This record gives sequence, C-alpha cells and structure tokens, in this order.
Amino acid sequence: MARRKDRRTRRSPTFGVTGVTPEVIPDDDYSVSDRVDGYSGAGSVRPPRMRTRYTEPLPISGSQMVCMYAMNNAIWTLADALERKLDRGLGPGRPSKATVIEVILWLCAANQFPSYRRVSRHMDDRQIWNILREAVANAWPDRPERRLPSKPMSRDQFNRLRKRLFTTIPDLDVLLSGLVTDIEIPIAVKIGCFVDDDSWTHPSKHNMIAGDATWIQSRFNRCSSKPTVDPITGEIHYDRCDPDAVSYRNNEQAPGNYLISAIARTEYPHERVILDALYTSQKGVDGRIFTDRALQLVKKVSHVRGFVYDMALHAAEIDRIQNSGLIAVAKVPRRKDGNFASHSLGAHNFRLGSSKFSETIVTNDGTPGINVVVNGHRQFVPLVRKQLKFRGSTLYGVWQVPDDPNVPRSQRCAKVLIRQSSTDEEARLDERRTRSLRAIPEGDPDFRKLFGLREDTESMHNDLKDRYWNRRARSVGHQRRTLDEIGYQLHQGITALIAWQIRTDGELGDHFGMWKPPDKPRRREAA
Repeated sequence: MARRKDRRTRRSPTFGVTGVTPEVIPDDDYSVSDRVDGYSGAGSVRPPRMRTRYTEPLPISGSQMVCMYAMNNAIWTLADALERKLDRGLGPGRPSKATVIEVILWLCAANQFPSYRRVSRHMDDRQIWNILREAVANAWPDRPERRLPSKPMSRDQFNRLRKRLFTTIPDLDVLLSGLVTDIEIPIAVKIGCFVDDDSWTHPSKHNMIAGDATWIQSRFNRCSSKPTVDPITGEIHYDRCDPDAVSYRNNEQAPGNYLISAIARTEYPHERVILDALYTSQKGVDGRIFTDRALQLVKKVSHVRGFVYDMALHAAEIDRIQNSGLIAVAKVPRRKDGNFASHSLGAHNFRLGSSKFSETIVTNDGTPGINVVVNGHRQFVPLVRKQLKFRGSTLYGVWQVPDDPNVPRSQRCAKVLIRQSSTDEEARLDERRTRSLRAIPEGDPDFRKLFGLREDTESMHNDLKDRYWNRRARSVGHQRRTLDEIGYQLHQGITALIAWQIRTDGELGDHFGMWKPPDKPRRREAA
C-alpha cells in the first residue's frame, strides 16, 4: 500500500492582527496607534483611484504584440542608429553576441509583462523565439541585415549591453529623444494628425499637441542610502535606494520623478502617439519645460494649431506660445479664496453696423465681458467668441455682445477686437492679461473637445503606471527609466498604427514590410 503523504495542517486565515487579551488593556486606554503602511508608502491610507484600462482593447494578444514589435520598421531604424554609435571595445573573454535590436525589443516587450524577468522567460522559449525570427524574415525578405540572432540573449546580457549604451554613447538621453521623435512624427501623420483641414477659430483635435505631467514613484522608498549597523554582529547594511529620485512635496508619496509627455492623437480610440517624453527632477516648472519641448516639436511638423495643458501652464508660457503663432488651451487658475481671476482690459471700441461706442472690458474665468446695471446691481455679461486671427505674430479675437435682454438694445450683437496676448507693458509690470484671458475659454463649445486631449494624456499616464509592478518604476536610475519610457513610447506608436489599420484597412508596408494583419473577427449574428 502506498504511504500517505504527510500534509501540513491547514492554517486558519489571518488578517495581520495580533490578538490581545482584555486583561492587558487598561480601562482608561482609548489610544489608537498610527498606521505605518499604506498605498503611498508614507503611512497614508488614501486609496488610489480605480479606473478601468480601456487604453488597449485591441483584438491582439500579448504574444502577437511582441511579434509586431520585432517586425516594426521604427524599432529596427532606432537599433541601427544606436548600433553605429555603440563602441563595443575590446576586453577579456569572448565578444558579446547580444545586439541592440534585442535590447529595444525587450524594452517594448516589457509593456506586455510586469518585469524584465518575465520578458526573459518569454524570450527564452525556443519555440517563441523561432516564431519571432521567422516573422521578421518573412516581413523583410529583401533586408537580410534585419535578422534576429539564432539564440535569444540572457537577462545578464541585456543588463550589460544596456549599461554599455550609456557608458559609450555620450548624451544618450538627448540622442534617444531626437531619434524617437523623428520616428513618431511620421506615425502621427500616417494616422491623420497635422492635416490642414480646420481653421484658427475652430481648430481640430488632431492638429493640437497635448501635454501633462505625472509623478512616477521610484522603485524604493529612499532617495539616499543610510548605513545601519547590526547591534549583534556589527555588520553594516545599506538600504536600497534610487539615487536619482527626489522627494514629493511634503513626503506625501514615495520619492520619484516627474514625467512630462507631449502627445498627438486623432478623434478615434487608441490612435495616440507620444511625440516626446522627459523625466525631470524639477518641481513646479513642468509647464515651462513642456513649452520649451513643444516649441521644438513645432519646427518638425506642419499645421499645428496650438498646445493643450492644465493650469500649470502659467501666463508667461501662454504668452510665449501665442507670440509664436499658436493657440494655448488651458484652464484659468483659481485664487486662494476660490474665485476666478479677473482683469480689466480697459476701454475698447465696439462696432455695430455704422455706429460705434466704447465700453470697458473685464475678464472672468478666461472670458472677456462687459458690466451692465440690472435693477441697480452690476452684472457681468460674457462676450461670445466669433473668430481668432493672427496679425503678424499677435493673436486677436473677434468677440460679440450677446443678444441678452439685460444688455441695452443699442449694444446687442456689437463686435470688438481684443488682443489675446499680453502687451510689452503688461509683461514688464507682471500684470499679464493671460492670467485671466483665454483665446478659447472654458465656456466655449470648442473647449471641451480640445481640452479632452489633456485628459487623454492623463489616462495614458495611468495606463503606463498600470504596466508597472505596484505602479512603481520598473528600473532604478534616471537613465534606465528613460529607456523604459522609450519602450512605452514605441509601444504606443505601434498600437496607434494597428488601430488605424483596423479602422481604415490602410496599408502598413512602410512600417511592417510584407506583414499582413489578421482578418477582422466576425460578429456573431443573433439567431
């Protein structure tokens, strides 16, 4: 008879609470101890926002996405550019057979798996690796240089080659940012962005560049390592830390860095392209950094109408944008008392047919308006935006008095020309009108259509954090996190191409060679 295996007794479920007998607790003790755990890693019990992941519901599995990464022209172009600049050097032992294309493929594949360890196990499967090699060979039969090695690289080879990229290529961060931007811009144009089919008065969603900043928590809870000595053995231990991370405000969250992204997208789902992304340790200047980077992007594309950002886009940056021949779409910051910022623009000449009259214009929540007296009380009447136009590099708006019963009949439907950017005198006195004046204010019908781009950028950042383990950075150090973001940037571009192809049945030969997408799944008809 077979001997029965000795099994451990089943343990009762516990919830992390240690029982205390009533005799131990004094009768007059009503104290409550503070928690030391929490979601943010600093003792806070504030739960994170739970949002559904609707960013990528394409009918494509994770393994199929990895296969598309391997066939994508952008990944091979980036790998060739880095391979030419990489100095492998001479050293002891056999030369490394790992290639840059494998490193970039790992960076992209990490978007389908929670860690590089999982990527290593996936790639190490000989059957999967042969499928990738065959798919690349079939997609680019006329490009024999685009071939994967016979064996996948190990995780140790990945770490060593990734480190060599930063040690042998000077200013790799700047180089990667420029290369990936030059790769993503044609993808944005391919899916329908930056097309001259709108006007300055009513700009289209696909002709705007949107941005936002988010806080990416570091892998560890310390910015610097503090040595501790074991009191028994005398051994010195060093806490794990991320030396490039900085503290968040008043230590409300775990340390990390700000990630500033600039995207372009169409009106259709999943067609989003990250044009530029940057990690920074500076606080409170994300609007200025975004403006600097976005103005550089405009030089590489055409038919850009403007930028979309949140309230961190201050008045000085809005003037810079609008003086560059673009429109800034942003909300007006609230004052400390909770009210909207207001500013007097002085007297302006209104025209109604052949008649003219002068009226003082004031701004409220980004909208210009006039004050009228109703039943002995002053009432603010907002104007209606009719047209936006540039005179040279200065943006002007044509606004109209509404047909409101509270407005005198002689002033109804009169029009006025208002300068949207600050004058030199206002900038010198630091009394910019752009603190409370917007070319497209919140009450305008076009605002919600355009400002949704900023909300879509926030959703993209949430999707990025969902792909990290415990919503923390996957790697340690600024350089490695930059490479992780490059992988996500390439992933978003490939996802946009696939979504565009599913929607339009367009050709993707320039991006995937001879590869043909699978047939669309047929909907099951009701019996």
